[in-house]
Amino acid sequence: MDDKEILEKVTAIVASVFRTPPEKIGPLTKQEDIKMWDSLGHIRLFLALEQQLKIHFELGEIEHAHNVGDIVALLKKRNTP
Repeated sequence: MDDKEILEKVTAIVASVFRTPPEKIGPLTKQEDIKMWDSLGHIRLFLALEQQLKIHFELGEIEHAHNVGDIVALLKKRNTP
């Protein structure tokens, strides 16, 4: 799966979790850009990613993912979804 496909999947999940239009989400979208993306929202996002992509994240990975691009890079590194 290439970067574009991974970004599309992550964008769809982010949009769903935070009830945000997908066109407002890009690789540089970070917590400060989305009102509902607070610390609890961050955990909810990663739970949704885990469930929908059938993957498990380590705590350190969750802590170091600061924007959508970081999440895409994490998934690309693991060669998923």
